[in-house]
Amino acid sequence: DIVLMSKDAVPSADDLPVALLPSRGATIAVDANLAREATSNLPLTNAFTEGDYWFYVRTDANANVIESNDENNVAIIGPLHVTRPPLGDLQAEIVSVPSQATPGVPFDAQVRIRNVGKLQMTASFFTSLSVVDGGTPTLLQDFATAVDLAPGAETVIARSVTLPAVQSASVTLHACADSRDVVVEASESNNCGDSAPIAIRRPDLVVTSVSAPATAVGGSPMTVTFTVRNDGTAPATGFWTEAVKFSVDNAIGSDRLVGVVPVTLPLAPGASATRTATFNVPDDVEGDVWVVAEADSGGAVHRSEEHTSELQSRQYL
Repeated sequence: DIVLMSKDAVPSADDLPVALLPSRGATIAVDANLAREATSNLPLTNAFTEGDYWFYVRTDANANVIESNDENNVAIIGPLHVTRPPLGDLQAEIVSVPSQATPGVPFDAQVRIRNVGKLQMTASFFTSLSVVDGGTPTLLQDFATAVDLAPGAETVIARSVTLPAVQSASVTLHACADSRDVVVEASESNNCGDSAPIAIRRPDLVVTSVSAPATAVGGSPMTVTFTVRNDGTAPATGFWTEAVKFSVDNAIGSDRLVGVVPVTLPLAPGASATRTATFNVPDDVEGDVWVVAEADSGGAVHRSEEHTSELQSRQYL
């Protein structure tokens, strides 16, 4: 026999089981009765809502007994009003982040977990930290958390956070207590909170000058010197390339690559570096050309703007 609770008086597949009573070989004589009693805790999950419920008993729930009529195996009582008990309630807030951050460089953040419910909250769960880059939050970390908080009490957790490459000029962090929804609490609507905006520091590489010989011969070596400055707010780091190109007009675009300079040393904000590219002039080049130098020609450095600088004098090759 099984006892179920339902939001209406019609048995259906979404009804909640409350108790199961095995027969254990009981025998009921013709016209006899068998009194049974079930004591059980009502189900309590975050999805459970207060309201009126009907309770019904279905005897021979597994249909093991061959009967003359099994249409009368269900009895229903109700409605009975069911309420949720007082519960704890987790709330997450990000209370400390830097005003600026550089992708790939760790920084410290503080997450405050507070019990805003009416009952002691003793629980183990996961707390997530995500970055919001102009759209849906992207998960950065999901860490184990254990709390023992009286109503109104709080705890502050320090975390080291590293941002990935982002597109926006500023981002926010998004924290959610009980990110995997395992703790039964008074409300699930207040588990998450956002930080103040974090401005993104980025490098900004600019070619400030280009120097090349006045003439060159096809098939012969040529050396071009140019200067790159970081006008951004973060160092340019990692590996990138800078290029020298030939242009047949006084406009940058659709130019011919003739030399590449690999770069491995970082360039601090406000600092400049001089590059030298030596290459053989292509045999099929003849006439007036402009020489173009391009910083980070492969786009490896995520920076705030893309700049190129062209040579201010013409070459005859």
